[in-house]
Amino acid sequence: MYTRQSTNQLPLDLFPGGDELAINATHFTNEILIQLRFNGELDTTYEVSQKGLNTNSVIQRPIASPSFLNNEDDEDTITDYLSDYQVITKLGNSNNMKLPVICTQIAELYNKVILSNQNDISNKNLLITLSSKLWKDNDNDNNNNNNNDFDKLIFVLKCIKDMYN
Repeated sequence: MYTRQSTNQLPLDLFPGGDELAINATHFTNEILIQLRFNGELDTTYEVSQKGLNTNSVIQRPIASPSFLNNEDDEDTITDYLSDYQVITKLGNSNNMKLPVICTQIAELYNKVILSNQNDISNKNLLITLSSKLWKDNDNDNNNNNNNDFDKLIFVLKCIKDMYN
């Protein structure tokens, strides 16, 4: 078992009214506990495991490529990584659709970057506890919120990654 901790100042343009993001990760042999505290608060918990639709799924759908635009028969395929995860709400609002997507992105960061850098190839479950206020809508402009949510997610993922460097 080992832990990592970090405290990050939040940019006011992304997180108005927020002072800091404290991240704590505790690694066990089969599970990683992650806490994302927004001004010291936690209110939601998700369990993320790699028991999704198909852990080796390749969805057969065309992507915009020159061959697709020219109506050629060979189709390019993309891999749907988000379907590799099962996200279970343990505590909090189960109707919030943003947070499970955010948790899958955190799980993907751990599986592709953090655990692979540590030569740990085992599939570990994640128990993610966070403050839903991190992604609270501050404006009524929905398009602005989507861009803002993406920027917030990138900031949080970068803070988690930097915690391990």
